[in-house]
Amino acid sequence: MQNRLTTLLKITYPVIQGGMAWTSDAILAAAVSNAGGAGIIGSGGRTVEWVRAEIAKAQSLTQKPFGVNIMLMAPNVQEIIAAVCQAQVAFVTTGAGNPVPFIPQLHAAGVKVIPVVPSVKLAKRVVAAGVDALVIEGME
Repeated sequence: MQNRLTTLLKITYPVIQGGMAWTSDAILAAAVSNAGGAGIIGSGGRTVEWVRAEIAKAQSLTQKPFGVNIMLMAPNVQEIIAAVCQAQVAFVTTGAGNPVPFIPQLHAAGVKVIPVVPSVKLAKRVVAAGVDALVIEGME
């Protein structure tokens, strides 16, 4: 199945795994990516050392694209973004904050930016800032 998402992320199926903090690790991300979806390592509540190690582990387990979910309100967000850029991860999803200030740095490293947004106002702002795609969150 080909569509804009599969083309953007170079995946087979338009499936993006959630970046669940304390659950989404390299093993899960690599498995999802190897199955044709977009696997994601969740970095929420983790140290930058853990994130670096999980990225390296995922890179050893798959040749397919995978991403990292970044909680923007984390105290170590700058370090995590630097690690993601250094490792040239395919994409990031972001949440819990405004991704606009980080988009240029991520794009300069070749990392696609897919923020999770809770409102139309933020969706318009991130689109104007040049994000690659959006996840719009809602509630039941």
